[in-house]
Parts: sequence; structure tokens; C-alpha cells
Amino acid sequence: MKLKMIIIACCLILLATQTMNAQCGVVCEDVTLTIPDCETLERLEDFIHITTGEGCTVSIYDFEGNLVPNPVPADIQYVCQNLTVQVSNGEQTCTSKLYIGLTTTIAVYPPEFRSISLRNYEMENVPRPRIEACTWGLIERTFSWGDEFIGICHVVPKVVRSYTVTDRCGNSGTASHTFDLVGDISCHILGPSRVPIGSSLLLKSQNTPKGFKPFNSSWQVIGGDWTVRSDKLDPSKAVLTPGPVPGQATVILDLWDRFGCSRRCEKVITSYISKGNLDPRTSSGQEFELIVQDDELQLLFSTDQRVESVRLVNLAGNVVASAEPSGEMHQISLPMNGLEPGIYIVQWFSGNSVETLRFFKH
Repeated sequence: MKLKMIIIACCLILLATQTMNAQCGVVCEDVTLTIPDCETLERLEDFIHITTGEGCTVSIYDFEGNLVPNPVPADIQYVCQNLTVQVSNGEQTCTSKLYIGLTTTIAVYPPEFRSISLRNYEMENVPRPRIEACTWGLIERTFSWGDEFIGICHVVPKVVRSYTVTDRCGNSGTASHTFDLVGDISCHILGPSRVPIGSSLLLKSQNTPKGFKPFNSSWQVIGGDWTVRSDKLDPSKAVLTPGPVPGQATVILDLWDRFGCSRRCEKVITSYISKGNLDPRTSSGQEFELIVQDDELQLLFSTDQRVESVRLVNLAGNVVASAEPSGEMHQISLPMNGLEPGIYIVQWFSGNSVETLRFFKH
């Protein structure tokens, strides 16, 4: 004997408790019932009652496999899911789906705040909207938002946040909210403002933690007689080396936020003649030839140039090598074995004058 179940027309509007007579001589079919609103749901006691003929049994299961009472209670947990209905006569089993839909309105009320700090915004510590709907307590739901930035440089930026919520029945609601972002990016360049010539100077940037972290940043150095370590020139630090002549350099750090707005901080640095090993005597204006090799430094001069001594000095002002001419030689060599790669200064003394030249050892 072929097992069958009563036919129920699809998409019935369920305004009151329904009874399905599941006799064993009727074909099984999927059934969809629709409740028009939450108020109707509150007035019901049962969704549907499935009765069977003699010798038949009926079992109803939810999507997790839990047994559902028969009659099916008018409970929000049973809406908008496929309930499995099984009717059996002991020998054969007929299986069909029972779906109880619910059409309702989801009310979305934006949070009541006018501004928020940029730090809290980046950490997503933003109040959420209030949502009202009888289906919003169900697990299967979505909540999403998108932001549109309305920002002009040097003006407090605004955000228009649009919210969209959807329950598992497919009902959705939207709302939008506009608020200010309080804060700004700013920077400071940390480091001394005055440094001896020939000494390295390490500068660091500090971004005040009251706004967005910059999306982009760049360094600029304006000034003569200053050497910049390009491998260290990055958004966090810069190494500058004043040349042999006292001068002035302006270090500039530009920051760009996510709005494309630029912020700039500047620091003016001067160099001076120290009382250390770098000799402050004036230049004689004479020309010398300097040859830099991997392991040796050679200074060539003519017969009429009276060179008294030659010194090799590092950027800290320390003498790392020195030599004096011997006899009629017009050449002085200084060893560079074991010296670390970097910038060095060579000085040669003649009477009351001193010649200074810097070079880079690879």
C-alpha cells in the first residue's frame, strides 16, 4: 500500500489555527503558511495541528532535528524554517516540508550621539542602533553598516553611517545616522636643535595619539652641507650628518590622513664648530687630491704645499688614524682596515689653515 498525506494548498494565509488531516491514502506535499504580522502571531495559540487516520503516526522536526510538538505551538522559534513532517503507517514513511513564514516590519532606531573620538572610531567602539521586531531575537539574522565620509581639510569631518538589518524571514529595515569625528593627526620631530659639525643626528617622528594614524608620510631635508642617510629616511626616523661647515637644515615631515588632508611639522637644526677633535682653523684654499681605496686613504699634494699632518676622523669627532709626511714625499697614506662602513672626515693641516673633506667608506 502506498503511503500518502493530505494535500494543503501552498501559500495559505494563516489567520487562525489550521488542522491538517493526514490520512494514509493522500499524497504528501510541501506546505507554506504565512502570518501577516507579529500582532497576529501573538493572538494565536497553535500554528497547525496535524491529525492522522487510524494506523498512522506523525512526527515533526525542526532544522536542528529536535522534535516539535503537534499541534505546533505559535512560538516565534518555529517561524521561517523548514519543519520536517514525517507520516508513517508502520511500513512506509512519507516526508514533506512545512514552512511557516512571517511578514513584519523591522524598526531601526539610530543611536543618539553626535560625535565620537577618532580613536574609538578606529577601535569600532561606536554605539549600535536599537532594533525592534518580534523576529530579531532569532539567531539567523544579519546586521551591517557602511560609512560615507564627508570631510574637508581643516574642518571637522563627518560620517554618514547607513545601517541595514535583516531577519531570517527576509524582512529588513534600514536607517542612517550622521556624526562628527573629533580629533586630528599632528606630529612632532624629536631631536636636538643644535649639533656639532661632523656628528650624526638621529631624528624621530612622534604622532600625537588623538586621531587617525597617517596613511602616508614623507621626510624632506632642506639645507646645505648636510648629508642624509637615505637608508634611514623613513616615517619613524632620519639620520642627518652636518657637513664640515656650520650651517642650518630644515627637516619637514608631511602626514596624510584617510581624507587626503596633509599635516606638516618642521624642525630647524643648526650645526656649530665643536671643541672636540675637528680643527676650527680656516681653509687655505689650496687644492689636494684625495684617493679613497678599500683599505687605504691616499692624499697627494704638490711640492709647494707644506702639509704638516693628516687625520682621519669619524662622525663622533674621534681621530681613528693620523700621519705626517716623511722627507721629500708628496703623498700620505692612512690605513682604513677594520673601519666600519660610513661617513668619515679627512683633515690635512698646513700652517694656520686646515682642509676638510668628507667621504663615504663602503
